[in-house]
Amino acid sequence: MEQAWERLKKVGNDLAHPGSLEGKRPGSSTDAHQIVTKMTQARVADMHTFALLLIFTPPFVLAMWLPTNKEAMYFVGNAAYWAVIVPVLICIIHIVQRYMNTPLKIFFVGSFWLPAIVFVSLGAVYMNSARKYHSGLRSQGDCESFDAGEGLEKAYAAAREVGETCRMTSSIMGCPNYQAAKDEWWYEFEYLAALEAQHPCTGFCNKGTRLWYGAGKPARACRTFVGERLKAVANLSSLLLWYNVWIIIVAAPVYIYLAPVFSKLGYGNLI
Repeated sequence: MEQAWERLKKVGNDLAHPGSLEGKRPGSSTDAHQIVTKMTQARVADMHTFALLLIFTPPFVLAMWLPTNKEAMYFVGNAAYWAVIVPVLICIIHIVQRYMNTPLKIFFVGSFWLPAIVFVSLGAVYMNSARKYHSGLRSQGDCESFDAGEGLEKAYAAAREVGETCRMTSSIMGCPNYQAAKDEWWYEFEYLAALEAQHPCTGFCNKGTRLWYGAGKPARACRTFVGERLKAVANLSSLLLWYNVWIIIVAAPVYIYLAPVFSKLGYGNLI
């Protein structure tokens, strides 16, 4: 009975002084404000991630196309595969925003700048390299002066010697000494064979006789076709570069404009 009486006295005291219950109410205005703030930040984080995916999907697809192009792969390399870090970076940024108690405003501009810098770097590498080789192929005297042209011509000469030692039917690949020569010039043989499969040409700098497909037929040099494809690689790489340069430029004023909004949403004040 005494315990029940003490409880009744406590309840009566709380009712007489309602201010003492404010900190105990689960639905107090402070708690409600925090809940609304967190929900709003979560929505902003989702919209932010969607915007990043919307903006960076086109350059990502373009960057992933570059390693599939035989000219870009042979003359420049497979550096474009570094673009896979962009979706990983976007996922990390989204997780950080969702689970940080006070997300920093700098995340907004940084989340646009970092992926854009990756694509700008890749675009610059492929654009400059493709332009350099395309310029060399336009000059008859410079075709064999750079490493790629010289190596391909030597590889074609080695393949032609193999063809001269056997009776070719439709391809040099059936010759007995072909595998030994391919072990020495594997990368060049693969590329020269791909050129003959795609274009009515043979060799690289100078015209000659087709060896891998339709062996024995005379054909023009493949340098013309390669030059056009390198020009396309340079143009698309330039698009990749300048698209992301504009993102870097536009992100700064947009961030400045939205900074007060982020402050009201409870984002940190770093910058």
